[in-house]
Amino acid sequence: MSTFAVLPDLDAVLISFLDTHADLIPLHGGRVGTKLAAGGLTSLRIANIGGSMPWPWLCRAEFQIEAWGGTDIQASQLARTVCAVIYEMRNLSNVVTAHPTLLPFAAFDPVTNRPRYIAQVQFEATP
Repeated sequence: MSTFAVLPDLDAVLISFLDTHADLIPLHGGRVGTKLAAGGLTSLRIANIGGSMPWPWLCRAEFQIEAWGGTDIQASQLARTVCAVIYEMRNLSNVVTAHPTLLPFAAFDPVTNRPRYIAQVQFEATP
């Protein structure tokens, strides 16, 4: 049996934060997840792009966050708001640090013909 606690599900921690943050709800309408929401409304899609575990009691994760919008302005505002509020993840019980590592940039999606902005965030968490 391990002497260290199992670390949290970081995807779930980030999705829960983004899905319930008061400043984000009006912008994405509850469309947050690891898969792109159907339709053309604003939404957030996250992808865990790796991380490290420098100590048995600390994990560091990097996430790509795609902000999709019906318009370029909606996608941009959603991505910029995510970067502004991500620091508040530190108020969660198990999150130690949180910050953007790549500010939003436009990445129009030719497959869906929709505007999209991509940003990256990193956070550290303990059990």
